[in-house]
Amino acid sequence: MATGLLLLFTIVLSVFGYLLLPLWREPIDPFLVQIDAWLGYSWPDIVQFAGQHPLFNELTRYAYLSSIPQMALLFIILGFGGKQKELHVFILSITVSGLVTLAFWALFPAFGPSVLYDISGTIEQSARPLVGSSYGVELLRLGAEGPKFISPRDMEGLVAFPSYHTIMAVLAMYSARTTRWLFPIMVLINLFVIPGVLIHGGHHLIDVFGGLLTAWCIIYVARHVVTGKEIQPDGVFFSPEDEITFVKNPSSISGLHS
Repeated sequence: MATGLLLLFTIVLSVFGYLLLPLWREPIDPFLVQIDAWLGYSWPDIVQFAGQHPLFNELTRYAYLSSIPQMALLFIILGFGGKQKELHVFILSITVSGLVTLAFWALFPAFGPSVLYDISGTIEQSARPLVGSSYGVELLRLGAEGPKFISPRDMEGLVAFPSYHTIMAVLAMYSARTTRWLFPIMVLINLFVIPGVLIHGGHHLIDVFGGLLTAWCIIYVARHVVTGKEIQPDGVFFSPEDEITFVKNPSSISGLHS
């Protein structure tokens, strides 16, 4: 059920993003490209590099595509593993980060470098990025005209900054840290997700840094929201104050099994 709710949340979030089209202002991609240039980063260059290294290119492709399945797997493992606190932190983090990311994009929209660079030709043919020049053309059309109709089946990824795939990568590694056998697997996969975000997600380099900062801030807040409340096996929050009251007067707490 949790996996289904995750899928439903991502669909609803995507639909809401489409409701914000056409854009109310020009995308901030030219500004983000300038920041990338200061950092020595060029999207066409990294796509060309990927095309010249086929194994690396494919590893980053499939790692990038694994982000949503990773979230579903963590729901299952944390839930069945009895890690209720970590599960609550994970659910809260992934939900709030999605809403924060979309809210920022609504104010300062960015589609990614694919709307500024034409890499069609040799570079695109060799790397076959998931987000290429034709994808960028469609994003520009959506930003200017809005969608002709909204269907979950035909939706494109809209948000560049901050990178939500980067946020999911951080959440995956952080949430898996308490499961000894899973943690190294998640770290290995998500080390390839980050370059996959740039190559196949069509992101600016600064999008990744934005995703890292957003993820850690939200994890910090989520842990403080959950901390201070014990979670019973059935998932119910039970605060220390309630425990003291219960000791003094068991009938004062409703919802407990007799």
